[in-house]
Amino acid sequence: MPAAADKTRRRGRDKSPPTSDDDDIGITIGTPNGRSPTRKHAFDIEDPAVYEPKGVYQKWNEFYSNKDFGNILLLIALYWLQGIPLGLAHGSIPFLLKEKLSFAKVGLFTLAGYPYSLKLFWSPFVDSWYDRKFGRRKSWIVPIQLVVALMFWWMGAHIDGLVRDPADNIYEIMYLFLAIVFLSATQDIAVDGWALTLLSKENLSYAST
Repeated sequence: MPAAADKTRRRGRDKSPPTSDDDDIGITIGTPNGRSPTRKHAFDIEDPAVYEPKGVYQKWNEFYSNKDFGNILLLIALYWLQGIPLGLAHGSIPFLLKEKLSFAKVGLFTLAGYPYSLKLFWSPFVDSWYDRKFGRRKSWIVPIQLVVALMFWWMGAHIDGLVRDPADNIYEIMYLFLAIVFLSATQDIAVDGWALTLLSKENLSYAST
């Protein structure tokens, strides 16, 4: 029994204290195959991929040579057109009205931008109702653009009188922009669906931008 206890004490003295290399906590950089299974509390950072920056000319050349270049430009134009009413409803018009109206009435006007948040409710009708001869998406996009153009033309001739005394015309201004934003939100539904079929599979990422 004393011999066994002496052997245990000698074995304890022979053990060297842990070095910094045996520490379990740390960050190692290496490949997945080089990870040590004994370092349970360590996490590895794999070698970063080599990134070669491209110049503006090279990026534009790749974009211009894309087979969907024309379709991408068409989508950019459509998204830009339907974004103008929303920018006016949430930016320019409230900025012009806040000097002449109370915050309550300015907040009332901002209701005109709500169709973009509620378009989910009528998007199934946009996908299911269309003229087969004219096309599923063009059946909505072309008429909406014509109606919005007419509404902007009318508004350009009467906006001065509406904005000159906005307190008395706040409801007319709100309903006018509510109709325009509603049409733009409906066009957004059609354009989003069109982008999925207009672009090839490898270029679908452009539809989200």
